[in-house]
Amino acid sequence: MMGTTMRTMMRSLIVALVVVGAAFGQTPEADRVQTLEKQLERQRHLINDWGGLTRYGSEDSELPPVRAGEKRVVFFGDQITELWGSDEPEFFRGKPWLNRGIAGQTSSQMLVRFRQDVVSIDAKAVVILAGTND
Repeated sequence: MMGTTMRTMMRSLIVALVVVGAAFGQTPEADRVQTLEKQLERQRHLINDWGGLTRYGSEDSELPPVRAGEKRVVFFGDQITELWGSDEPEFFRGKPWLNRGIAGQTSSQMLVRFRQDVVSIDAKAVVILAGTND
């Protein structure tokens, strides 16, 4: 349940988005409403999971233990890191490498999930790309 302060903040955000959208006047009303709803949903998600812990939480918990001699590497970062796997999936295929990039994340958000997405999965090395969104 959202508290009074949170509801007030959400209403203020909606009003601000409507004012900004109206100022530009570039889209029809239905498109503007749809755009605002998408922006509101992103804001709700950030309020509920600011650090992005739900993004890879299930995958992390289902990882098999590191095999003897295996050196698990985590590629940890923002949207640039996230795209590495989608552009060239063979880069990660068959290797003990895990992509843990989340588009739009700041360094402080990455710190929130570092223990979950790197330390707790017994990574031997981590490649960090941070600061782009700071």
